Amino acid sequence: MQQSQTETQLNIQVPEKIRQALEAYATANQFPIELVIEMALAQFLDIDAVTFDDCNPVMSPGQLREELEMLKRHKNAV
Repeated sequence: MQQSQTETQLNIQVPEKIRQALEAYATANQFPIELVIEMALAQFLDIDAVTFDDCNPVMSPGQLREELEMLKRHKNAV
């Protein structure tokens, strides 16, 4: 995980099943848990991103959903 100049402590609580899934993925792939969390957050912000280095959150997840719905409606209309 890349550390930035403005790194801050992020203290969050997640449901137990989410914590277990993150830890299981990290263990199975021999990744540090921090990298697994970074990958999850980066892909949430940019579906093509793997890590923060290639994350380009141009649109919010809500905007992406709206665009997807618009494209589906357009496809069905054609």
